[in-house]
Amino acid sequence: MLEQLFVQDSEWQHRDGAFYRCSLRDVTDEIPATFHAEILARIREITGLPLVERFMVTAQRMLPGHVIGIHSDRPFLGYEIARLVLQLNKHWQAEHGGVLELFASPEGEAVFKVNPEHNKAFGFLLHPKSYHGVTEVTQPRQTVVFNFWHVANTPELEAHIKALFANLHFSELPAALDPIASAAEASLPEEVTFRAGTAAIALHRWGYDAATVVSGYQYSAGLDGSESHDAETYAAVRLADWVAYLYRDSFDLARWGVLRGELAGMERFTRLLPTWRLCLPEWE
Repeated sequence: MLEQLFVQDSEWQHRDGAFYRCSLRDVTDEIPATFHAEILARIREITGLPLVERFMVTAQRMLPGHVIGIHSDRPFLGYEIARLVLQLNKHWQAEHGGVLELFASPEGEAVFKVNPEHNKAFGFLLHPKSYHGVTEVTQPRQTVVFNFWHVANTPELEAHIKALFANLHFSELPAALDPIASAAEASLPEEVTFRAGTAAIALHRWGYDAATVVSGYQYSAGLDGSESHDAETYAAVRLADWVAYLYRDSFDLARWGVLRGELAGMERFTRLLPTWRLCLPEWE
């Protein structure tokens, strides 16, 4: 069934750069629902992750001379979290190339290799250090890639967070934050203070007072002292830090797990509810 995905010659998107040479075609609508359901259930079982029903399937075709350089597909806001790569290459031999290689760093040697043998499947999680590449091929190589989304990093969350931070201007923040932000900017890396400012924007746009905005900035910048907060401030500050991290960086599974633990069992406060439901959705 899947081999028929490569028969059609039209609708292929050709990538012919020095780094990434192959052809791609979105075949999501050509995958039977029952087949998708079986694969999704199996990937959920293997990873233990809360994966939503959403999926995307891409046919990838490489021709002689094609190669994919070492890169990391980090899960940015709204991106997939896991992939299953299925090879469809009858009579593959070592001299045909097209080996999927995994790396600990972009400069290092391959730490694991997967030959593109027929009907062999390989799955992996996407994260900032998931470096991989494909060696140059001397014979055609056919691959079907199944993409899966985490329940807490969906396109719906992406739209929500982008709307929250639309037309972002730090000048809208309360004046009470100015001396704290100025001191932080003099001693901390720009990416830290920018993310802290973004968290402060979230709190400000959620309607919190200046004291809460300042607390959120301090927490995200790592300047938060041991002062106690009421339950809503505690939750708001941590949720603001998380959405700022998502907006500026990518979906970090371990960091999300910490957030889930910190807010587990807490009341979902009204002004935080739309964001809370998307960042920490209930899952059965």
